[in-house]
Amino acid sequence: MKKLFYVPAAFLLLLTSCKNASKTEMSTSTTSMESNKANSKTVYSAIETGDVGKLDSVIDVNFVDHMEGREVKGIDSVKKMIGDIHNHFSNLKMDLIANGTDGDYSMALVRMTGTPTDGMMGFPANKPIDMMSVDVVKTNSAGKAVEHWAFVDPQDMMNMMANEHAGMMPGKMDDKMMDKKMDKMAMDSMKKK
Repeated sequence: MKKLFYVPAAFLLLLTSCKNASKTEMSTSTTSMESNKANSKTVYSAIETGDVGKLDSVIDVNFVDHMEGREVKGIDSVKKMIGDIHNHFSNLKMDLIANGTDGDYSMALVRMTGTPTDGMMGFPANKPIDMMSVDVVKTNSAGKAVEHWAFVDPQDMMNMMANEHAGMMPGKMDDKMMDKKMDKMAMDSMKKK
């Protein structure tokens, strides 16, 4: 009879320890998420204002930004790039919509609005933009970003590509032009490998 008592007691002890472990994991996850959200806001603020002074606290010196067609490496290059984004927009706003974390990776859904002052970044000058993207950031054990990837809403990308062609309005790129653009992008991608 005593043996039967020990089985449920051991099971109850196991459940309690699992429950406590999950509370610890949730607490760690919540802390990581709050930290990642704060770090994202620091970067988005630097993009909006051009003030890159606080980036050393959230970005590792060996950071790599995986951009279309090239990689930006090192904190100094990233600071220059982020500061320069601000120089090509008026009323630039980065709104953090949602974020999440999974271990060493965090994801942020962000809305970018503003008016490009020139065509430097592929947007038509003086035409307001409103686009969504997802930023994926890998962090190190110190909580600093070491790698970044950005994924843009496909419709926003199509509109941006259409605007690169004189006389074309967003969403009006014909199939032949789109095929040509996609072929070029595929060739450029293959050259990187």
